[in-house]
Amino acid sequence: MHSFDVDLACKYGMLEAVLLYYFDFWIEKNKANEKHFHDGYYWTYNSTKAFTELFPYASQKRIRTALSHLVDEGLIATGEYNEKAFDHTTWYRFTEKGISELPYRANRFAPQGKAIPVNNNKSITSNNNISNFISKNSNNTLNSSNDIDNYFNIFWSSYPKKKNKGHARKVFDKAIKKVPLEVMLDAIEKQKQSRDWQKDGGQFIPYPGTWLNAEGWENEVTEDEIQEVMPF
Repeated sequence: MHSFDVDLACKYGMLEAVLLYYFDFWIEKNKANEKHFHDGYYWTYNSTKAFTELFPYASQKRIRTALSHLVDEGLIATGEYNEKAFDHTTWYRFTEKGISELPYRANRFAPQGKAIPVNNNKSITSNNNISNFISKNSNNTLNSSNDIDNYFNIFWSSYPKKKNKGHARKVFDKAIKKVPLEVMLDAIEKQKQSRDWQKDGGQFIPYPGTWLNAEGWENEVTEDEIQEVMPF
């Protein structure tokens, strides 16, 4: 559920694209199980707090903004079909426009019918192919705070030590003006393999803000320093 389509990310934003992929997965699953069918459509639901647990690299404010953006763009619609009156969990479904924007779902806008197999060739599922998204923005042009948010979210999801996010976000604003994000990600992937970052469960990995302040992407990792990668 942390995958996203590159073209959708470039058009609407990375988190928006992640959420579209999430909605598509669960709505299709509900359709297959014939669950949550209301007013002629299949739906899925979740709270903003639950979304932050699913996507820890995004704040509740950022998630609310992304959801509002998708609604404003006419890609999703919201509703409430909760059994208890005090439960205000929001429900979500795709609009016709939203379905037409999904490259692998464009010909199945109907409450009934068979799901088409998902083609994930264009979706980003790991740090190794995030560069496909970055290549779309290889000049590192950042036109808005939303652009920087998207870049920071990618950085944060790639960095192995998730500490002091607020400080890291502030430092990132300056760092991204010095070096392209792809350079940062390449350096992080190499340094993850170093003995310094691997030993003692990664306790010597610098905090992300410290790494950015020190221009950690400049640190070289030699072949002698690389050891078998342990999962972070």
